[in-house]
Amino acid sequence: MCFSRVISFCMQEGRKKRRVPKPTDVLKEHFKALHRPGTDQMSISDEFRFIEELSMTEDYDLPCSCALLPDNIPRNRYVNVLPFDDTRVLLSQEDGGSDYINANWIENHTYISTQGPTEETIGDFWRMIWEHRVYVIVMLTKEEENGTAKCNCYWPNDLEVTWGNITVKHLETTEDTKQLIQRKFSVKNIRLDEVRIVHMLQCVTWPDHGLPESPEVFVRLLETVDVINSPPTHGPIVVHCSAGIGRSGTFCCVHSLSHTLRENYPEKVPPEMKAEIEQLVSNTVLRLRKQRAGMVQTREQYYFCYVAVLAACDPKFRRSLLRKEAQREAKRLEEARLGQDGTEEG
Repeated sequence: MCFSRVISFCMQEGRKKRRVPKPTDVLKEHFKALHRPGTDQMSISDEFRFIEELSMTEDYDLPCSCALLPDNIPRNRYVNVLPFDDTRVLLSQEDGGSDYINANWIENHTYISTQGPTEETIGDFWRMIWEHRVYVIVMLTKEEENGTAKCNCYWPNDLEVTWGNITVKHLETTEDTKQLIQRKFSVKNIRLDEVRIVHMLQCVTWPDHGLPESPEVFVRLLETVDVINSPPTHGPIVVHCSAGIGRSGTFCCVHSLSHTLRENYPEKVPPEMKAEIEQLVSNTVLRLRKQRAGMVQTREQYYFCYVAVLAACDPKFRRSLLRKEAQREAKRLEEARLGQDGTEEG
């Protein structure tokens, strides 16, 4: 074989072996690069700081005039977490009720991000569930955390309760290792004599301003939401924590991006699309912040967006996380055993 043909053969073999990356490969490499920044590479803290700084500009300083009307101020759980006028969720004004609730439409009406209901707004919350044909509620807080009220109990645990024109009846509750709680309710509009089934999924291991105990639990939450809401022909998914921005923003970011990566990109990513995928998380958070202020509240939550999206979309990455979780749990149990025995085996 002549020298030129040998070179040609080697080049062809090299092209065969060069793997074209999948969307998750591109995002995973970018995530890894954020942990080993060089002279021209941002760290994950730099990336989140850029989002924070951009969020302070006038493009993100949108009016919240409705939230500041005298009648509406008591309906806000926090005085500094208010819905933008342009994306706020409107309620009907039947029976002279207010059209206001501290909630915003997110991602083309895919989600409603809202605060944890207060005693005064429980009836408004269930009106929103009915009027916007909601079938899935995602609750990302406990009612109380560290002695501070985060969300009023807005559901009946056994009997049925009526708020205005809406009657809510508890049907069943199931728990997944005390990390995810699923509740099912029948919701009846008394005036229309119509009943719908509404599911509530509560993650109880996600502290305020913190992270879930396990990415695996969060991925199972995403999967359960999709099973219940499949096909997604129902109304929006209602997501709330306490303020409706930190944990709620993280859920909306991860859930929407997991679908985007699987459905909107080719299996093999062309070079010209690489930068777009690398910027998916940052651009999504910036977009969310134009729909509700402060979405994805902390650097830790921003970091978790990367981890959870990759765990949801990349089985190999998810298995790796599971192995690490198992190793940590085994170490914890061993340390507890040694602490009880007071001795160490030789």
